[in-house]
Amino acid sequence: VRVYTISQKTRLSMTNSFAIWVMDRFIEIIALFGLASIGLLIFLIHQRLNGEIFHLMLFLACLTIFLLFFIVNLKRKWTKQILKLFYQLVIPQTVREKFNSNVSTFYLQLTAILENQLMLLNILVLSLLSWTLISIRGFIYGLSLGMNIKLIYFIFLVPVINAVEILPVSIMGIGTRDYTTILLYSSLGVSKEYGLSLSLMLFALGLIPQMVAGYFIAWQNKLFKMREEE
Repeated sequence: VRVYTISQKTRLSMTNSFAIWVMDRFIEIIALFGLASIGLLIFLIHQRLNGEIFHLMLFLACLTIFLLFFIVNLKRKWTKQILKLFYQLVIPQTVREKFNSNVSTFYLQLTAILENQLMLLNILVLSLLSWTLISIRGFIYGLSLGMNIKLIYFIFLVPVINAVEILPVSIMGIGTRDYTTILLYSSLGVSKEYGLSLSLMLFALGLIPQMVAGYFIAWQNKLFKMREEE
């Protein structure tokens, strides 16, 4: 849906739009995993927690380093093979024909985007700010539950919860997100019941901005089509 919307709004080809979406997701995930790794490291230093959190930090840090290494070495032969596999897995053969392209064109578009370093830096900064705002939203949820926890802990821990949520180990992060929230916040004196409530609020209330934005975009598209018909 995002790729199609980008293509319609910018008049770019589907291949170009897909390359933009992939790079955007790469940078967004790097920002999230980077924040989560740093947050867990600082949290470990101050709280001296058990090995479960240390292993989680190590896993997220390794993923972040791999993604950074992959982007930096995007012009290497082995990265092109990985992108080819990714392209074939994500885009079915029937849909791939509509892209009017192949993996080579997709690869060239990615490398072209990578050359604009200033744009990539801007995207990274915006991604970091976006995840920080999400952490502040989690802090507001915590206040509504009566949690007496400083904002800095939410800035450190909410990215960890979001990072675990997007890992492909459960449906929509159900279970893994809840367990991570309870594990992290229980070390700050929060009961399991409040930890679970915070996890559910982060998930359920986090959908509201997306639903409102989706409705607004759909409404704008409908108005645009009506004006074209007139």
